Amino acid sequence: MKAWTFAALAASLVSVVSSTPLVPRQQSYTPVTGPTDGIYERLPIQRLMAEQPDGFNLYLLALQAMQKVPESNPLSYYQLAGIHGRPHIPWGEPSNPAVQNTAVGYCTHSSGLFVTWHRPYLSLVEQQLVYHAGVEAAKFKDPKWKAAAKKLRLPYWDWAADDLKSAIPAVVMQPTVSLTQPTSSGGESTISIANPLYQYSFTNQDYRNRYFTGFYTQAAHTLRQPLDTSTSQNNVADQTMRAAYTSRRQNTYNLFSIPTFHEFSSTAFSIGGTPNAWTSVESIHNQVHASMGGTTPGRAGHMSLVDYSAFDPIFWLHHVQVDRLGAMYQATHPGQVVTPQPASPVFARIVTASTVDTIDTPLWPFRHPGGNYFTSRDVSTPGSIWDYGYSYSEIPLSYKSRPTADLRSFVIGRINALYSPAALTTTTAAPTTTAAPTINVTKRATGTRREWICHFVFSPAEIGGPAQLDIYFGNVTTTPGSQGYYVGSGAALGKEEYTDADKGKLITATVPLTIAIQDQGIDCNNRSVVVKELASKLKWVMRKGVSDSYDLTKLPSLKVGVSSAEVTYTGDDNLPEWGTFETYYEVTDKKDCGMTKKDSSIVKSDDAKDYLGNGK
Repeated sequence: MKAWTFAALAASLVSVVSSTPLVPRQQSYTPVTGPTDGIYERLPIQRLMAEQPDGFNLYLLALQAMQKVPESNPLSYYQLAGIHGRPHIPWGEPSNPAVQNTAVGYCTHSSGLFVTWHRPYLSLVEQQLVYHAGVEAAKFKDPKWKAAAKKLRLPYWDWAADDLKSAIPAVVMQPTVSLTQPTSSGGESTISIANPLYQYSFTNQDYRNRYFTGFYTQAAHTLRQPLDTSTSQNNVADQTMRAAYTSRRQNTYNLFSIPTFHEFSSTAFSIGGTPNAWTSVESIHNQVHASMGGTTPGRAGHMSLVDYSAFDPIFWLHHVQVDRLGAMYQATHPGQVVTPQPASPVFARIVTASTVDTIDTPLWPFRHPGGNYFTSRDVSTPGSIWDYGYSYSEIPLSYKSRPTADLRSFVIGRINALYSPAALTTTTAAPTTTAAPTINVTKRATGTRREWICHFVFSPAEIGGPAQLDIYFGNVTTTPGSQGYYVGSGAALGKEEYTDADKGKLITATVPLTIAIQDQGIDCNNRSVVVKELASKLKWVMRKGVSDSYDLTKLPSLKVGVSSAEVTYTGDDNLPEWGTFETYYEVTDKKDCGMTKKDSSIVKSDDAKDYLGNGK
């Protein structure tokens, strides 16, 4: 692999800048190598702060430096973020309107390529971050800064772990931060700066006018759960994240019982999947996006729309977590790779109904040093991350020369330690609270219990923007403290434009119900009692902003079902074993958009017997 010096990388940065007055159409490309000065661990952001304070300091300085690069530069924060969605222009390749789809960016969503496409994307951003960290470190006399820069890698936010319980890392919500910067003589001074993790401030109004639309032309910086074009509500985003912690954690654990990589990776609906495979890492990821940006039509925060999400600095913390979970799945399911699936539109090509994505589909616009485009084949093993200069504590470099089975066993142990149900009981919470139930995490789960899942499918195009289906026991709530019990949500990122092809695309999501059932004081193994309780109390609403909702009768694509299966937990060394599913149509068939027995062909599950005496 080609070793890039800071000088060489700086030269490459200059060489690709066009002289056009607005965002340039590049005539050359920047190869994606990742940092090439060693393999170092990507850390949770709170560990980076605590264990490598100099590295965290450089992380902030480097991110600030990236955000100050003129937006006309292809390696600016603006244009690197813009690969994902807007400004919908070429990156690293010439303009060719005959084959390029200028209605979208390069990112792949509702696609089997979702996980694999984002891996080289993150590596590109990481190599630029480390470059800027090196430049900043070189301004200090003390050699400790250069050592810290060498080890620096993108951190992540584990929104499913018990330490934060889905809370947004506090440093991300601070408008300003104090850090150490170099003096002109190479010394150190402490200053307070605008926090580059808090928001990205756009610097070129002409670009916003030309490439953005509506609300987003007026927003001078990225926004979270916005009140207006200038005011974020990080507290609302944080509360929304915390409320769904229990559901998010269980869904994350359930990911590793999904049998195929396609189902693990993508929200795209595949008829006949088992209910637990209606979740996906993309589905969980979507709900985080919606929590950060909100679902208010026409003025959702940047994270809620595919077109703008990558501009928010929290995007990178979020997506490194997604990449980490992808690597962990690859380790626990060796040989599971991208398989042929209907293609999703991306900027680099115009697709038709017959276009198919495969393991060899180019991951545009990312190229190797020799000029070939990345494909999913390049990143289909957990060890592929080591080729791009990083590791995770769950995918340690020490396993590089060991058998695949050893890494698989190690990762399963880490998954069980991090995400499995604790004991097979939970601490009871009052049924009127909207807060996430408290989980006892002092003991790993062993034994057997019946797991209950609410699963649903819908077309985001019917909503026409960011969408989130909230699941409740009892009354639907819009404010904390109201009567009702919020269980969890599934969501879709919004798009600014929906095509006719989008209208036929369906996505799936799940909300685990077991812990919420137990919090009602009900034995989850007693199907008769659970079915009666769910038929009486289970409700759902398609959220429209904070206090409004969509008319379910106008969402014909939405189908909501409830299923359960007996699951055996054997402890640290194995993933859980799921039994045969059965679906309880009598829970949902009298509710708006509820599944009926006529929908039985869309899910791989037995029909449950009649528990309510309705004869259905």
